[in-house]
Amino acid sequence: MEPYITVNIEDESNDILTVGRMVMFKKEADSERIGAYLPITGRIGWVANDRESMVKGTCSSSRIYDAVSAVFHGKVMFIVDDCAIIKLIIEKKQQEIQLFDLSAMRKSGIRQI
Repeated sequence: MEPYITVNIEDESNDILTVGRMVMFKKEADSERIGAYLPITGRIGWVANDRESMVKGTCSSSRIYDAVSAVFHGKVMFIVDDCAIIKLIIEKKQQEIQLFDLSAMRKSGIRQI
């Protein structure tokens, strides 16, 4: 199942966002807030985190915060008044191998020199 989120659009960004447009998201380091950004425009809003501002059936920012990387992307599927429903594009993370971890290197098939 692909996760969908609600983005509360700031007033001046309402005319810029269109269906099918890609949006970049950045996590805030000091809180569970996630900002929504467009390349030239900058921040256009925030991912909704409370029931009053979320569209039913979408995930909150606190729910997806640990599941996504610091920067991720999504595609606008619907726009309703001052909210956008966005389908997240989550890239699978590759397993990282720590430097000089020989057992992990052997398991992954990396040849030792």
